[in-house]
Amino acid sequence: MVSALAVESSFIGLLLLSRWMGSGERFLGILGIAFCIMACNWICLITLSPALEFGHLQSLLRILAFTLVIVGLVCGSRRRKGS
Repeated sequence: MVSALAVESSFIGLLLLSRWMGSGERFLGILGIAFCIMACNWICLITLSPALEFGHLQSLLRILAFTLVIVGLVCGSRRRKGS
């Protein structure tokens, strides 16, 4: 199940990044990077042993990804408000 989440996050991230390259809209780029970071998080969950105690690093990856999502939403809504 976790491997499917890793593949889906990678696919969505790469799709958003390719759309960002075409449109140049920052929201798509930030969201694409966030999904790629979440894919890295899922890959770490698959490959690293739970006994190695890398939980804090995985939490940092999740915090970074969700912070990027919030930043992207704020930047996108602020841009639309000013238009």
